[in-house]
Amino acid sequence: MPRKREPSPKEGERLTDAAVCCIMNIVHIGETQGGDGPAPARRPNDKEKYIMMKRYMNASLIYAILAMVGGVFYREFTKIVGFTGRTSLGFVHTHYFMLGMVFFLLLVLLEKNLSFTGPKTGRVLAVYHVGLNLTVVMLVIRGVFQVLGTSLSSGMDAAISGIAGVGHILLGVSMVLVLLQVKRSIS
Repeated sequence: MPRKREPSPKEGERLTDAAVCCIMNIVHIGETQGGDGPAPARRPNDKEKYIMMKRYMNASLIYAILAMVGGVFYREFTKIVGFTGRTSLGFVHTHYFMLGMVFFLLLVLLEKNLSFTGPKTGRVLAVYHVGLNLTVVMLVIRGVFQVLGTSLSSGMDAAISGIAGVGHILLGVSMVLVLLQVKRSIS
């Protein structure tokens, strides 16, 4: 029986390189040509992860500032006008703090630990930003009319409520989509 010859170190490196190339081709073909199912979600590298965490942190900081501005506006505007009742302006502060600052702080932590960000996350969060700001703008408009004592026509009242409702719907749908992305990153 002929004796097996051991590969030289150079041959071993070539075999390893060839095996790695072969595996990479198989993975690449599976991603682009279907295979057994959809390609697994691509995980962001450390630089992409850092960039996303920084974006989430910047959004959180901006919403914290907007929340404080909203709170000061509520307090000062009602004091100047001499209004003492309840108004929608009081909800601007909490909406921006909880749905803005806290939400994006949680995304920073989730991204750091789970790397949940995928290719559609940017679009989903753009819808979230639109929904949150649309809701808050309608709260400010309604609140200013309440403080000034301006009576609204039924059409104007319905329009403000409808637009705020659309903002809440956008917020809710995009929040569920983000949570589904986080869930997928866990399993």
